[in-house]
This record gives sequence, structure tokens and C-alpha cells, in this order.
Amino acid sequence: MPVLLRFGRFKFVIYPMDHGPAHVHVLTAGAEAKFDIHTGECLAAYGFSKRTVNQLSEVVIKNQDLLMEAWKEYEGQE
Repeated sequence: MPVLLRFGRFKFVIYPMDHGPAHVHVLTAGAEAKFDIHTGECLAAYGFSKRTVNQLSEVVIKNQDLLMEAWKEYEGQE
């Protein structure tokens, strides 16, 4: 699982051979969330406060190009 981006203590990753839609997982100790790369919408989360989810959503949106390029590289689709 390649780490695509680090933001503070958070790691943004794509699991190889994952399913669509294009999304990224955000990991930290005891917490994980999944965000749609196109919209920044949180698709699932546990262990994060709502405020943190909102901040991470902004990071996804600001890094859409990088994350989408990685998704296409690892998954071969949008």
C-alpha cells in the first residue's frame, strides 16, 4: 500500500486492487477514513472527529490531481 501523501500524522494511501469509485484512505493510529477523490466527500470514517474529517476532506480536494493520477496508476481506471 503506497503512501501518496502525508499531512501531519495522517497518511493518505490507495490499496492496490481496490474497487471504485476513485477514493483514498486516510490512516493514523486508531482511525481510518475513506474519501472520494473527485468530490472530497467522506465515504466512511471511524476514530476521527467531524472537524478532522472536514480538514482531511479539504486536503483531498487540494491534492485531487496527485491523488487521481495515483489512482489511475494503481487501479487503471477512474
